[in-house]
Amino acid sequence: MIKITLPGEPIAKMRPRITRKGAYDPQHSIKHAAKFQVLSQINGRNPFPKDIPIDIEMSFYFHCPSHKLNLLHWGIMDHVEKPDIDNLEKWVNDILNDIIFEDDKQIINSIAHKYYSDDPRTEIKIMPKKPECCDKVKEVLSLVPPCEISSISDILSSIAVWCDKSENPYHLNENGSVDYDEVAFLILELAEKHADNLKKINKKFPGLAKILKERLEYK
Repeated sequence: MIKITLPGEPIAKMRPRITRKGAYDPQHSIKHAAKFQVLSQINGRNPFPKDIPIDIEMSFYFHCPSHKLNLLHWGIMDHVEKPDIDNLEKWVNDILNDIIFEDDKQIINSIAHKYYSDDPRTEIKIMPKKPECCDKVKEVLSLVPPCEISSISDILSSIAVWCDKSENPYHLNENGSVDYDEVAFLILELAEKHADNLKKINKKFPGLAKILKERLEYK
């Protein structure tokens, strides 16, 4: 988790200004200063790559009017004034862009709060999510839906039961002879349903199984 605190009254993002010379960002200078504050707190950390999903929590603490301080101390002061919370979030996302993450589209979960306080500030918590698996593994899984794996598992289990002589030494048909048709049918069913996908995976990812096996052995 990364924690960042920006002192002072929270800032909301403003729309670009349009002039005869074109559009410009009226917050350019204060945005630059805020980015410098962030950089000073992260010790040269590189942005999280674009494939890293991120959860973020933002808490915006605004200066409390003096005539409402007692209500603040009683804990019954909610911030229901401008600025809107979505514009506050947009400001923070702009500040963190290219510093904490490569693009704010990486944010998959965002929580924001507005408060009054004796100490105006913006507190940010960034929680990158560890990738579930590498890109190659994602490619493999993208070729086969879970239901197909379940089907393969069911067929293989049936074949294993047929071949397990300790459990059932003979699979007999109604005439009392060994029913080889049964296991042949199961093998053919496996080939008909899944051979194309399995061949495609084997051709596209040669050697990947060995790498994953070695990785699993070290877990």
